[in-house]
Amino acid sequence: LTGMQPWEQISAESGFPEAFRYNGWNGAAQIAAAGEVITLPVVVLICLMAQPRLQYAVAKDGLLPKLFCEVDETGNLLKGTIVSGIGLVLVATFVPFQYIDDLISAGILVAFNITDSAV
Repeated sequence: LTGMQPWEQISAESGFPEAFRYNGWNGAAQIAAAGEVITLPVVVLICLMAQPRLQYAVAKDGLLPKLFCEVDETGNLLKGTIVSGIGLVLVATFVPFQYIDDLISAGILVAFNITDSAV
């Protein structure tokens, strides 16, 4: 972004689309804005899908209640999925979106740092 516009003018809410508009690339700004709108729900969906499996692994190690280790007759982690879903609904209902967005960004940053440190 700093190569596209001065760093003092970078928008905290919509960085790439505003930088494209600053350079007169309105088509690229529309594509970047659409990409942001499309990818955020996908990230949330992927987190929702992975959470019961992560809880299952941690519960098998004994760090979470055995409730999260229970698998139904079709091989699904139904109780873990329900608990995760209820937790995510509560967070989405009562926590402002900006905080959720910042937490997702911080979580990804921590994950990248841990991965890079391990390499």
